Amino acid sequence: MDQAIYANQQQNQNLAVENGGQQDLVVSGYTLVGDPEVVLVNSTLAQADGTSSNTVKSGKTAFIVMTCKPTSVGQTVSANLTINSNAANKPQKVIPVSCGPAVAPPP
Repeated sequence: MDQAIYANQQQNQNLAVENGGQQDLVVSGYTLVGDPEVVLVNSTLAQADGTSSNTVKSGKTAFIVMTCKPTSVGQTVSANLTINSNAANKPQKVIPVSCGPAVAPPP
């Protein structure tokens, strides 16, 4: 996420899940733990073709959609996203996500 937004403004953020392997990547689940202002939008990966599936084909990319809404000027909200999958090299991956710092909206 890592970008400035206006205080009290909700912003959608997409985290790309890329499969550079030879086999399908099957995501068995993902969780977000941290500030309550960072929220998961989808429980199934959003595919580039508009469908939803927790399987990412070889060479393809899917997305986890989150929202963030810092409530005060200067606030940065953060959480850890944990993705569980069948990836042989890293079946569980933890990714820190954040957005902010929030700035004052224009007058």
